Amino acid sequence: MSLTFPFDGSSQQLVPVLQTSDEPDDLVRISSSGEINTDCEVEPDAVHQPTDVGAPDIPTSIYRQVLLDLPTDPRTLFGSSRQTPKKSVGNGKYVHFVLNESLQRAMDSSAMHTTDEIAIQLHVEGLTLFCGSSQQLWPILGRVLKPLSRVFMVGLYCGMTKPADVMEYLDDCVRELKSLLAEGIYVQSAFRLFRVVLSSVIADATAKALIKQIKHQSGYFSCPRCTQRGSSIGRRLVSSGNPGESRTDVEFCCRRQPDHHTGDSPYNSLSSDMINTFQTDYIHMLCLGIMKQTLLLWRQFGKPRRALLSAQ
Repeated sequence: MSLTFPFDGSSQQLVPVLQTSDEPDDLVRISSSGEINTDCEVEPDAVHQPTDVGAPDIPTSIYRQVLLDLPTDPRTLFGSSRQTPKKSVGNGKYVHFVLNESLQRAMDSSAMHTTDEIAIQLHVEGLTLFCGSSQQLWPILGRVLKPLSRVFMVGLYCGMTKPADVMEYLDDCVRELKSLLAEGIYVQSAFRLFRVVLSSVIADATAKALIKQIKHQSGYFSCPRCTQRGSSIGRRLVSSGNPGESRTDVEFCCRRQPDHHTGDSPYNSLSSDMINTFQTDYIHMLCLGIMKQTLLLWRQFGKPRRALLSAQ
């Protein structure tokens, strides 16, 4: 007596069959006590297309007619953890998703194997979950920029305030990044090693001030690009028309202008440029940064006949 899985190439059908020497084509049922029932039939159109064994949607109705104790969810067989590992960061909780595994899934397609370099883009930003509540969510998102992939989760923080300890908040992410930038990553689907670079980090003004540990945009020396000191006009801090000396990565790491910094940034330990890596993007600078004020001015004075936004 043996348990076989006959395969019909025309229908891609996998059907478990327990065969005996007397009746080789009979499908029998086995209970946990070892009793055999031969009054079991399988629907002829039941098809099980082979899928990922880790997926929870694998159809098991066919196999349960033979193995009565077979769980309906494959995660029971693999003993998957029922709890997501998390750690305390300040007054909140942080969950880290392994960056190496996310990159492996992102590079799984053969179309992603056309280059020897993986350029990673990160996005850090906080948001309030509910109206009237101070509970905040601070996700760390990532994607492969070259070649382009879907966005994946790197880390997730939830608390009543923003992360109080930025070192602890970014520790797992920076530690993995440091290893990937130095050693690269071996992609199993491509059977070769890829070099990893950090292309850019996208963040709004609040998140950028947090992760770079610099003055917020309302501070006197808050400009992330130049060293000029802002001026207070009508209870507002504005920048002069003449930009100051441009900041450089070396001067930033050496803290040449102490008034610009509020602490040590975790990204200082990486080999990435602390100025050019943290980009000032169009969405946060214009669409989200000054659009509200622009709409109010248009409503008060009327929209100009010709208004162009600089590409710079």
